[in-house]
Amino acid sequence: MDQTSLPSTLLITQTASQRTFRNFPETSSSLSYIQIITDKYFSIKGSVIFQQINFVVPYGKSEYNFAILGLDQQTSISLINCQMSNEVGISEIHHYLIMHQFGSLLIDGLTIDNISSNVSALFNEIVIGTINIINSHFQNFTRSFFESEPNIGGVIRAYIKSELAEFFIQNTSFINCIQEGKFYGGAMSIHVSNQGQVLLSNVDPLSVFGIDKDINFALILTNTLLDNDIQITIPSKYSDYITIQSDGYISDQNEYTKQQIITSSKTDTFFSIIDSGHLELYGLLFDNLKPQSSNPLISISTDDNSQIPTLSIIDCKFSQDLNSYPDTSISHTIIQVNGGILKLIGTQIQNYQLSNQKKQPGDGNGAAINADIKLGSKLIIKDSCQFYKCISNNGNGGAIYVDIDFASQFEFIINDATIQGCQVKAKATLDYPTGYGGGIFLTGSGEYDPSTQSIDLKGMKIYNNVADNGGQSLYVAMTQIAEWCKYGIFGEYIKGNYSDQKSDFNELQGISVDRDSFNKLSSEQIIQDQLFLQYQWRILAILTNARIILNVTIEQQPLRFVIEGSKMIQGYLLAIQQYNSDDLIYPSNESYQPIALTGDPQDFQTATFGMKDYSWFDYKKKEYNMLISNDRRFFTGIDRQEGEDLLMQVEIEQDFKSQFPVWAIVAIIIGSLVVIAVLIIVISIIVYRQKVNKRRKTSDSRQTGSFSRQQPVQLVGQQHVQLDNPQPDQLDIPQPGSLHTPLPIQQHSPLIETPVGHQPEIVAIQQHDQQPVYTSSDNNIQEPSSSFLINDLIGQNSQIGQYSPGPQQTPPNNINPLPNNINIINIHTFNTNWVLANFAIIGELGKGGYGVVYHAIEISSNRHVALKKMKYGTDKEKLNANKEKDMMVLSYQSHHQNGSQSHIVEPLGFFVDNNSAYLVIEYFKNGDLRKYINSMRSMGAEINDDKALKIIYQLSDAVYQIHLINIIHGDIKPENILLTQDYKVKLTDFGLAKQMPDGRSYLTVQGGTFTFQAPELLTGSKQQGDNRVVQRSSADIWAIGISMFELLAQRHPFFTNDEGNPSTKELIRRITEDAPAKLPDHYSINLKDLIRDMLEKDSSRRITAEKILEKPEVAQFRANN
Repeated sequence: MDQTSLPSTLLITQTASQRTFRNFPETSSSLSYIQIITDKYFSIKGSVIFQQINFVVPYGKSEYNFAILGLDQQTSISLINCQMSNEVGISEIHHYLIMHQFGSLLIDGLTIDNISSNVSALFNEIVIGTINIINSHFQNFTRSFFESEPNIGGVIRAYIKSELAEFFIQNTSFINCIQEGKFYGGAMSIHVSNQGQVLLSNVDPLSVFGIDKDINFALILTNTLLDNDIQITIPSKYSDYITIQSDGYISDQNEYTKQQIITSSKTDTFFSIIDSGHLELYGLLFDNLKPQSSNPLISISTDDNSQIPTLSIIDCKFSQDLNSYPDTSISHTIIQVNGGILKLIGTQIQNYQLSNQKKQPGDGNGAAINADIKLGSKLIIKDSCQFYKCISNNGNGGAIYVDIDFASQFEFIINDATIQGCQVKAKATLDYPTGYGGGIFLTGSGEYDPSTQSIDLKGMKIYNNVADNGGQSLYVAMTQIAEWCKYGIFGEYIKGNYSDQKSDFNELQGISVDRDSFNKLSSEQIIQDQLFLQYQWRILAILTNARIILNVTIEQQPLRFVIEGSKMIQGYLLAIQQYNSDDLIYPSNESYQPIALTGDPQDFQTATFGMKDYSWFDYKKKEYNMLISNDRRFFTGIDRQEGEDLLMQVEIEQDFKSQFPVWAIVAIIIGSLVVIAVLIIVISIIVYRQKVNKRRKTSDSRQTGSFSRQQPVQLVGQQHVQLDNPQPDQLDIPQPGSLHTPLPIQQHSPLIETPVGHQPEIVAIQQHDQQPVYTSSDNNIQEPSSSFLINDLIGQNSQIGQYSPGPQQTPPNNINPLPNNINIINIHTFNTNWVLANFAIIGELGKGGYGVVYHAIEISSNRHVALKKMKYGTDKEKLNANKEKDMMVLSYQSHHQNGSQSHIVEPLGFFVDNNSAYLVIEYFKNGDLRKYINSMRSMGAEINDDKALKIIYQLSDAVYQIHLINIIHGDIKPENILLTQDYKVKLTDFGLAKQMPDGRSYLTVQGGTFTFQAPELLTGSKQQGDNRVVQRSSADIWAIGISMFELLAQRHPFFTNDEGNPSTKELIRRITEDAPAKLPDHYSINLKDLIRDMLEKDSSRRITAEKILEKPEVAQFRANN
């Protein structure tokens, strides 16, 4: 046929032979025309060939208008050398050429030119079948915005919906194809799901774009298994822009699934972007990297500085299958940059190990990125990118290697990225240096001008990386390294999260040579010439004059400093240290503001500031030798010299001047002394008379009672009992008839309450042929508010002060005998006479169900203390408060008595004020272990083996002592482990501590913090014959194990910091069934094994505190603790 129309829909079904519609005559090379009428089309359910046909389509009126419709699995449509055009005089159409859903479609040599439409030319939604587009040409196709249609895909919109669906495009070009509006896919939009397959080969999307986003080709992936031979090369002749993304990807949201791209059979570069090509990857997952060649996975390059290719990788993830491909099999980097612009945004690269099989300089550099930055190039890494465990086995730069032409215009910016756990290994057999820069290696040629700020690493978080040779995290080889370090203040353009105060110097190192010179150096030459970078940016302050002014009447800042000098940095971490002391005077742990300075840092400056805490200050000492620091690491004084301390003068101020003459002052002093002397005499007489009366009273009791008195056991104020089996002549107790006056029992004694001014004497009495029992010579002793401490020592049923023998009276049966191995030990200075007015409250330290803990100062001694306020209204509240006090007193004394330093917080006193009880304990300004862990995490630091083992020794020693006296702490966690000024630890908070009765190794009442409870407490470990869940001392060891794991790994062993606390049911399952997470690799085997033994799920096999202390790696710290 030469020309015809389709006046009605033509249904073509399967016939014995294939039907063909072609031009006429057959010998002609020109096309024949078929005029498509609105709503009329070829409906094909069989096999049809259209050959050399020009389909002329109308505007179209209904929702779906198409010339050819394929709807059956038996459909087979072929378009050979055909064309699509619109009616003459119609500027825009609403008409598809083909809508295809099932069967096969072959398009060979199709031409579409100079058409404007508000729908795509080819619409394909394939569940089963194959589409093959080859040797075709699409040009000047404009798809306009249309509200009722998805505005994606200009020429082609395709949905590949199953593994039985295939879409191939080969040897096809797209020129000047436009998708109008804020959408993408001027050439095509391909949505791939459920393992559908796509192949693009020699596709030329030239000058194809969306009006606003300049995107010509969009590949949308959902549950995709792309064909293993897919390879995309973005050509360079014209401007072009391709995006590939996971279906459902939305910027800044995580509620979508990253789709996988398979690369297992790749023998060449997967994505290659050259010259002016542009590629964007969104939300993709490369999680099975198994490359077998030496070519990079993604390559971006240009040989023409006037054309800059661009690669943007947004929210993608790359990781290596280490089980199938060990570290020696990978011989190329992930991303190779040779000019152009690379942007990594919110992307993760992890567990990727690179080997250098070619053994040439540069081949083994940068497991994640190997970048050659030249004119017009940019490397931008931002928005929480992560490089984790990227390892280079034979090169430099564990994660990133950057080689820069410093004389050109370029940018290397890290705005927000974490580089952690990466490593670079040296290869001694190579003839160039390797093993430098565990995280990043930065080098180049030419001279760098720091004022351009072309290199800015301020957003770099880099820690726990390892380099065999230099620069554990970063190594720099450039001629202007010193100038770069000194640009700005304190090296912020180079150091990222490096801490001037706490990081190791070898984290950041470098050498002042260019790339070529570095590659020729020997390791000995590098060691000789390389630098610690902090030494380059440090600014050493100079002191010329300093004064300390003390005025105790100024409540907020009684201590003021006036410092004069230069090189002090405005608003930075100015610090002052006393000479020959490691303690900082300023800033202290109290809240402070950076010191504001006046004057010129290069000439003369004055700093004036005040301090509230002056406990360190001895006003009698008239001079102090001081040093000053801008970074708290390098302390200098005169002439910027370390150790050249400056003499700081001390001045004592008063707000008033005395108007009294000298003789009046002398008279007042003498009169005061006389009054004091008189008071002392009167008090002595009163005390003496009380002693005489008491001895007389004791004598009368001895004469009338039916019991024979033995050695008095005196529980005076702050005393309690220790069981160590002394002989009678070893007790420090007066014998009968000796002159003895018992010390006063304070009104709020932790052990006994008595009327004010009453002095009972607790004695040990016995019947003939019976063991001693406790009683009193005074029948007026009141029932104690808490007898918990003594009860647990002498028996569960005894009561202090409950029984007082009279004439011919027999002691009741419920008083237990006094153990024959009892000794008395003083708890020094335990005060029960305090009231709340004796303390000045500074601030709140914490609160919970137990009450509130305050930071306070005991006014008379000016001592900083912690004041724990507890409810004391009901009987239960009184019991709980008294029990906690008694448990803490007993625990502290049991630990303190061995002569070593106690690792239990010292109880200082206890008192009741207005229906509240107050427990006074030591104060530690360094806070608790939780604060220490959080501080390390925020700085990207980790504790080393020795410090961790030292803390384990101290905690185990504390727990071992209380376990000896059958006490279970019950609530060990980082919040209840306090840090002293020299960073030793002390155990606190005995609110849940309980003592097991004699002869029993468990408790039937449990408490504690849920995430630190042992498995047996969650599943119900029961004592035989008892249905109640029991708690043993091994539960304390489990809690120590959890706490120490958090200290070492900065996370809980059964959930990560990111997921927060799982549900109770899930957490119980993990704790009781799952193995704990692994500790970081750099910790020693002994330390990891010890934590594993603490976290043994079987409580009967869990290591004990005694066994922990016997471990050689732990026992070594006994002498210093």
